[in-house]
Amino acid sequence: MSHGLCEQIDSDIAEVERLMTELRLAVAVGHSAGEDTSERERRVQELLKGWMLLQDQRQKAADAEMATRPPRKADHSAPAADRA
Repeated sequence: MSHGLCEQIDSDIAEVERLMTELRLAVAVGHSAGEDTSERERRVQELLKGWMLLQDQRQKAADAEMATRPPRKADHSAPAADRA
């Protein structure tokens, strides 16, 4: 998977977090006003599920990206005590 895919997933996660924050605020205001907020609360739960799926996709994309990178060579230029 490409770095661009990880960036897109991160962007999607940020957007979901923004939407969840807005809905949570709307739920809190609605509760204070005595309104029925069940639909908004259901939407927050749906967004949370989507957020968790995006987190999983991001982890898989990051793992795939790391698997395609060549291993790093050890730096033996400094004494072992300096590398610790």
